Amino acid sequence: ELVLKFTAAANGLGDGRAIVGTNVKYAKAVHDGSPPHVIRARRGKALYWKGAAHPVRSVRHPGTKGTRFLADSLTAERGGVESDLEAGLVAVVEGRASSMRPAYQKAGFRVQRTAQARVKVRSGNLRRSLHTVVHAR
Repeated sequence: ELVLKFTAAANGLGDGRAIVGTNVKYAKAVHDGSPPHVIRARRGKALYWKGAAHPVRSVRHPGTKGTRFLADSLTAERGGVESDLEAGLVAVVEGRASSMRPAYQKAGFRVQRTAQARVKVRSGNLRRSLHTVVHAR
């Protein structure tokens, strides 16, 4: 599981947090990158792809550079996240809201949308699997 947590506890906004993440197994490799490695065919079968001269039992993958789609999304949306949390705090103080939950949810969805746009994989599974979970009173 790959998760990005952001919390405002350090800013005196309580103990709430929003978690943007995914349970797709290959998400960490897309986000952080992967070193060179060997890919082997499973159960004695062969690997083949369009353009290959013939099936092979294994290939040396050169590795990949990470895209940091979650971390970079939080950085890109920092101002918006801070505004969402500040507006939520003002709403609680002024009595227009009973908790920070809506503010965390809005901020989490903001980061989630940006991360979904930044995912650079052809498969839509990773993009669709991104989700936001809020823990706040």
